[in-house]
Amino acid sequence: MKGVIPRFICAALIAALFVVLIEIIFFGSSIKTKHFLRLTILFWMLIEVGRIFLVGVVRNSRIGAKLKNLITLGFTFFVSLLLLEGVFTFVPQSHGVGYTLASQNWFSYFWQTNSLGYRDKPLSEIDQEKPRILILGDSFTTGHGIRRPEQTYAGRLRKMIGDQFEVLNLGRNGADPRTEFRDLNDYPYKPDILVLQYYGNDIQSAIKNSDIVFDGFAPYAGLNPLSKFLVKQSYLLNYLYWQFPRADIGPYTEFLKQAYAHPETIQAHFADLGMFVKYSIDCKVPLLAIIFPFLGDIEGSSLFTEPVGEYFNDQKVPVINVIDILQDISLSKRVVNLNDPHPSTTLHRRVAEAILERLATLNWLDPRAVEGPSLC
Repeated sequence: MKGVIPRFICAALIAALFVVLIEIIFFGSSIKTKHFLRLTILFWMLIEVGRIFLVGVVRNSRIGAKLKNLITLGFTFFVSLLLLEGVFTFVPQSHGVGYTLASQNWFSYFWQTNSLGYRDKPLSEIDQEKPRILILGDSFTTGHGIRRPEQTYAGRLRKMIGDQFEVLNLGRNGADPRTEFRDLNDYPYKPDILVLQYYGNDIQSAIKNSDIVFDGFAPYAGLNPLSKFLVKQSYLLNYLYWQFPRADIGPYTEFLKQAYAHPETIQAHFADLGMFVKYSIDCKVPLLAIIFPFLGDIEGSSLFTEPVGEYFNDQKVPVINVIDILQDISLSKRVVNLNDPHPSTTLHRRVAEAILERLATLNWLDPRAVEGPSLC
C-alpha cells in the first residue's frame, strides 16, 4: 500500500496534463487553462521531489547529519520557490506595453468590454433621451492599468455630471486618430459634445513613405538565452524582473521624436486631426481636446504637446493640457507603476475635474447653450 497512493496521484496528474494538452492543441489555451497546467506541473514536481527527499535523504542512514542538514536546507529552498511560483502564477500587474506574465493576469481579471469592444456600459443601458458626451481616445482613455472603469476619467466625469448627460467612453488600446474617427462614425449614437484625447504616439499612423522605422520592442534584450528563457517562463522571476524600470520603451520614444521632426509626417498627422475639426463644424458638435504628455518625461513631451496644442488653438478648439494639472504630483503617483506609464487613478480624477471645469466655463453643460443635437 505504500506506493499505491503516490502512484495513484501521479496517474491522476498525468491524466490531467493529457486532458489539458488536448484542449490546448485542439481548442486553444485560455489563461485559466495555462494556470491549471502550470499548477498541475508544480504539484507534480512537489510530490516527486518530496518523495525523492524522503527516500534518498530522510530514510537514508548512510548520509551523515551535516550533509542531511545541507540537503534539507536546499530542499526547503527549492520547495519555497515552487510554492512562490504557484502564488505568483495568479498575481496581476499591468505593464505599459503588456508583454509581461503579470500583465496577462491583469487583463484576464480586470478587462471586460461591451458588445462593441469598449470598456463602457452596455448599449442597452444608454439613456437615449439624454444629451451625450462621447470621449474618444486610446489606452489613456479606456483605462489601461485602472482596475475599475468607473475610476477612469470618463467614469469619474459620468459620476460628477450625474443625470445631466450620458458620458460614453469610446477609448481603445492602441487607437489613433484614424481608428478613432472610424469609431466615431460607426458608433450608433451621435455626440452632443465630443472629447478627443491625444497622446504622443498618435502620430504613428501618419508615418509613411519616410525613412523613419521602428524595429519593435526588445523586452529581454539584455539577458543571455538561458536567463531569458527562465524569466519568460517563470511567473515569479518575470514579476521580480519587471519590478525595476527597463529601457525597453526607449527606442520607441526616439522613433516618435523622429516622426514629429518630419515635416511631411506632421502635415499628414494634422490632416488626420482635421477630420475631427471638420466633423465638429459640419455637425455643429462642440469639440474639446485633451493632450497627455509622456508622464515620465514632461519636458521631452514638448515635441508634440506644443505643435499639437497650437494646431487645436488655431482651429479654435479648446484644449486641456494635462501638464498643467500634474505638476504637483510625483512620478510614482501620476503613473500606474514604474513600468506602466499610463495615468494613475489620482491623475484620472484630476483630468475628470479639469474636463468638468472647462465644460462649465465654456457653458457647454447647459443644453440650451449648445446649438442642438448632432446634424450628422
